[in-house]
Amino acid sequence: MADGLTAITLRVPAVVIHTLGDFRVFRAGAVVPYGEWQSKEARDLLKILVAHRGRAVPRPRLMELLWPDESPSRTANRLSVLLSTLRRVLGTRQRTSGRGPVLADRGSVAIDLDVVDVDVEAFLTAVEEAQAAQRTGHPDAPRLLTRADELYGGDFLADDPYEDWAQSLREEAQVAHTSVLRALAQHAPDTDQKLVYLMRLVHRDPYDEDAHLELVQVLRAAGRHGEAQRRYRAYAERMRELGITPAGGAVPATVNPVARPGGSAGGLRPDRSAGLGPRSALRRAPTDLPRTWSTEFGPTHRQAAIPSPRTGGVVGRSLIDHPA
Repeated sequence: MADGLTAITLRVPAVVIHTLGDFRVFRAGAVVPYGEWQSKEARDLLKILVAHRGRAVPRPRLMELLWPDESPSRTANRLSVLLSTLRRVLGTRQRTSGRGPVLADRGSVAIDLDVVDVDVEAFLTAVEEAQAAQRTGHPDAPRLLTRADELYGGDFLADDPYEDWAQSLREEAQVAHTSVLRALAQHAPDTDQKLVYLMRLVHRDPYDEDAHLELVQVLRAAGRHGEAQRRYRAYAERMRELGITPAGGAVPATVNPVARPGGSAGGLRPDRSAGLGPRSALRRAPTDLPRTWSTEFGPTHRQAAIPSPRTGGVVGRSLIDHPA
């Protein structure tokens, strides 16, 4: 019994860092109070280290990011103070590996991902597992996709939308989550659930043409023509913002796309091949429109090679490398 309790205890991480959505740090299961950080720079230092995913960051680079308008000769001591604060907040007790959560030498600093749990890393790992199951047709794929979706609590460091050092990991997580939502829409057991995932896709990226058109198609197939018409109009408006001619998307002919010179209507054309009257004529998307990319899972996609955060080697990553 003691061994079992010990095993359970070892599976509970001492430090958990939430970066998807609100930034929070949990120590021994409790949120670290804001006052313990003593300064915004201490929190920012941890965020920067997490964004580098365990890779060592040179001290001069950290000083440049934290104090961009000051000379490194004036900020070196400040960085040392922040590191002391960070060690205290995360806990200074050495783990069984002999390392604490912050690895630092005279030249660089890193966060040890073997000591702390970071939610964005857990999410990307879950996506990778779901993708592997999806590619092989494993029956657990829908469950693994749902689990990955549940782990996505929001965009990476959403409170820091303009920090360049956070952008790369934020975009990687966003693309991975979009892939998960698209796959869940494919696996949805019923129309209502499929619509939920498609609407979430459109909300995530209002310019996702494939998601818009599939949403309109599913609504129309379900007999929800009024909603399909409203969704098509929203889609057409987004495309016009980009200067793109909207595709037809199989919507009721009562939709009034923007007129084009010479009397055309955005490249849409009525289909009366089935003998339908003018009131029930359908406007359909041309079948020869190219699709230059997709985040869907499928045999044509291949995994991108991503540098390992710890070894510098190349490992499989959860992102999809879209074919040209």
